This record gives sequence, structure tokens and C-alpha cells, in this order.
Amino acid sequence: MARTATSVAAGAILVAVLTSCTPADSQPAPAPTPTAHTSLPSSPSAPSDVTHYSPSGEKIVASMDNQSTSNTVGSFPTRSKFINVYLTCAGPGTILIKISGVGEYELPCLEGDVVPSSNQFEVSTVESYVLSIDSSVNQTWAVSMTETETIL
Repeated sequence: MARTATSVAAGAILVAVLTSCTPADSQPAPAPTPTAHTSLPSSPSAPSDVTHYSPSGEKIVASMDNQSTSNTVGSFPTRSKFINVYLTCAGPGTILIKISGVGEYELPCLEGDVVPSSNQFEVSTVESYVLSIDSSVNQTWAVSMTETETIL
């Protein structure tokens, strides 16, 4: 009988221990922890108003103002021996002027300064060409293009 009393006492202790535990899902949920948001440091931006150059005595065939990403100016049939590409840019880094089938020219731009340029390309060796501008982050640019038969 001593053995049965010990077994009953052990069982009673076990029942007491098990019934005093509360399942985890019945506990109140902890207060939500605020989510941390990190923001990237702001980087200097290029001037927002950069407009194309209008050369005196030349007819502008194409132009774009206030561009802040790489862009295609257009596809053109060759109607002259040369094209003049006037590019104005602002912001650190370089800009690449590309004329498909003809060539490309890298132009440095300065931070905090608007830099105008004049670039001439001979296009008489191709039937048509595409003018595009590749720019870096934090640059703003504008371009105008004219056609001419004379070298600068």
C-alpha cells in the first residue's frame, strides 16, 4: 500500500504541476516593437533647370531640356556632312554623347556649375544615326543639335 500511496502522491503532484502551466497562446501578446526605418543619406542633386543652347544662325533639328537620366534624343536620316551637338550639363561626373555608327565623346561636368559645350561629328559616312546621351546619377543636362556642311 505504501507503493500505491507514493504513486498517488506523485500523480497528484504531476497533475498540479501540469494544470498550473498555461499554454503559450493564451498569454497576452507582447506589445509590438516599433519597426526601425533607415533612410539613405541624401545626395546632392544637380540643378533642376538646365536648358538647351540656341546657337546663333543655326537651325535646331532636335533639343531636350532638364534631363536627369540617360535618354535617346532621336533617330535621324543623314541630310548634311556634319552635326553640331551642343550639350549643357551640371552635376559631378561625365556625360557620354553617342552617335550610332559614328562615334562618341565623353564630356566632364562640374558639381554646382553649368558647363556648356560644342561638339561636331561627321555623319556623312552613314545613312542615318541615333543621338543618345548617357548621364551619371545627380546630373541634369540639356542638348540641342544642328546640321551643317561646314566644319567648326
